[in-house]
Amino acid sequence: MDDYGYLNARIRAMNGELFQEAVLLDLLAQAELTQMTDSLLSSPYGEDLSLALTGGNGLGAIERALRRNLQRTFRKVLRMCGGEPYRLTSILLSNWDVFNIKTVLRGKQRDLPQEEILSALIPIGELDEAKLSELTRQDHVKAVVDTLATWGSPFATPLTQAFPEYLEKRQLSILEKTLDEFYFKWALSQTAHEAENEQLVRTIIREQIDYLNVVSALKIVSGREKVKAVFIPGGFLSLSFLNSLCQCKSPGEVLDILGKTGLVPPWEKELLAWKEQPQTSDIQRLLEASFMQKWAGMIRKDPLSISIILGFLGRKFNEFVNLRIIARGKAHGVPVDTIRGELVFV
Repeated sequence: MDDYGYLNARIRAMNGELFQEAVLLDLLAQAELTQMTDSLLSSPYGEDLSLALTGGNGLGAIERALRRNLQRTFRKVLRMCGGEPYRLTSILLSNWDVFNIKTVLRGKQRDLPQEEILSALIPIGELDEAKLSELTRQDHVKAVVDTLATWGSPFATPLTQAFPEYLEKRQLSILEKTLDEFYFKWALSQTAHEAENEQLVRTIIREQIDYLNVVSALKIVSGREKVKAVFIPGGFLSLSFLNSLCQCKSPGEVLDILGKTGLVPPWEKELLAWKEQPQTSDIQRLLEASFMQKWAGMIRKDPLSISIILGFLGRKFNEFVNLRIIARGKAHGVPVDTIRGELVFV
């Protein structure tokens, strides 16, 4: 279906079912996780949570319900689409396959329990929950790569090519960078035309690249990574500019440069806020928050373009993240004010 007017009218109706800020704050104010469970059972999450509770209760059930609901919603949007909107939306959602594969690879390298890896996955790409569960059952990193190859996954080829270097250096970042570069090169090649809708998707992709590159630079400067930075090409920020960031003596200096240069990312205010209150803010979460606000804000753009679909997906994903933050915070006894500071409202 290429009729954006009709399609977007249906998407707007789905958008009306999303939780408003007041609902999230009510959930946050509830003293016990069991109260949150009861509230979700009488919400649009009720069907998913009822099914999840058959496999156990508590945080695990809520997280299973949230993942299932997110997957069902994104699949529903794709089924409603056709032609150009389906193609462009699928390109964007494929990035979650990359995220999930990287998450499984990290879990296998650290020998984490299967359930812990599963809880970190977001099954909204081509790899559904069943396939992701199969990946988490593999014994080691090579077995994950081999399983992807068996399925004919396009991500198996770059991983297989990079695997000898990974074996030699035992640095998982080699495989992670390979996946990122493969996906973004492909995604940019699929959105290279000047048509408005392709450019809207391309903008999100390029901003994702900038986000990952700035985070990489900050990790180098802060000493969290000792290897030489390898940036992903294709973003709005040039590679020479990103390399210059790595020469800074502190994260604060990085933020100063980002605040003064003409090549300022869209998250300038968040970066500078982190500089002023580094003890209470997490830089990566701030970057994620600003990117999410920009993505979700697309729902207010041209009603006859793909922006409504993209904006809804951003808002739905943000709701998923907020609910997961609240549930995890309650389960682990995190103070309400601390949880509140992690939430992002769009």
